[in-house]
Amino acid sequence: MGTMWYLSQKCKHNHVQVLEVGSWCGASTLTWGECIEKYFNSNGSITCVDAWVHYIDLGVNPTEDIQMMHDALRKNEVFDVFKHNIQFLPNSIEIKIHKGWSQDILPSLKKRLMT
Repeated sequence: MGTMWYLSQKCKHNHVQVLEVGSWCGASTLTWGECIEKYFNSNGSITCVDAWVHYIDLGVNPTEDIQMMHDALRKNEVFDVFKHNIQFLPNSIEIKIHKGWSQDILPSLKKRLMT
């Protein structure tokens, strides 16, 4: 939040674009949204990139906690929680959701984010 406050003080524009790689359940997305609301008068956007698929190798990570995370991803529960959580962001903040691997999505976003 401190960095966003600093940017709001130094930025010549009253608009901010945030790129979040790895959104999981959306807790950090809500924090970005709170910063945009507080420091940029809700004038901004958040681009969320996450695969939201089960990717954990249970042979390497056999713990109960990891199994629960794997199951939640496999059942699409993590993405469902993410979608639920972002409903609490102000409507004026644009949310762009990109579901996939960052190495596939980020190259296509580069040009759009720089304009």
